[in-house]
Amino acid sequence: MPRLRDSGRVLNPSTSLRDAGQGTGLSVPFSGRDLLDADDGPQTFTVKCHIKILAQPTLDLEDMIAEMQTIFDTADVRMEIASRQNLVGSDFTDLLDLNVGQCAGNTTTEQNDLFDERDDAGDDDLVIYFVRSTVPAFNGCGSHPDDQPGCVVAQGASLWTLAHEVGHVLDLPHISGEQDQNGNCVSPNFSRLMTGCSTNNITSTPTLSSGEIDTVQGSDYAQE
Repeated sequence: MPRLRDSGRVLNPSTSLRDAGQGTGLSVPFSGRDLLDADDGPQTFTVKCHIKILAQPTLDLEDMIAEMQTIFDTADVRMEIASRQNLVGSDFTDLLDLNVGQCAGNTTTEQNDLFDERDDAGDDDLVIYFVRSTVPAFNGCGSHPDDQPGCVVAQGASLWTLAHEVGHVLDLPHISGEQDQNGNCVSPNFSRLMTGCSTNNITSTPTLSSGEIDTVQGSDYAQE
């Protein structure tokens, strides 16, 4: 199967998981999933996300969400999953394999049609669409129409594609220095979330740099 490309600062390092859990009102013992689901966490910023599914991802969606939260915890950001919806029926058949062009900022007619499906999402909410595939084939795409923030994740995406594409929506570019002038990955850094050499090659929870954390916290979509 071809490897597809995708178009982990701690603010209080002395805080233990037990302290964080008690700060949310959870009783000990508790699981990491309990902490993610707690109504009130220690994070200063919140990004509100809505999930819309045209095709179920191959990997467990809950694992993708948990990894995304683990990464953005280091930026003091809570990723709130505000709603989930399955998009089914003939209106969405032609969007299952979504034409995303070069996924370089501009959006295609198909992307525009899909991103119109925002329902009750607020202006600054992110809508994440899970499709069967993108055309051309990427793990995902973070390009979105103006005033419709969101991203696309393909069915065969990696565990960290969701966080990577959300990172793009939060103004994070691919890290520099990985590719030569021809776009070949000559010095990939798979310890970083925003690698431009495919999240398929990440083997453990990736990181955000201090500069990336500042960018995420300054995003229009990260609400205090």
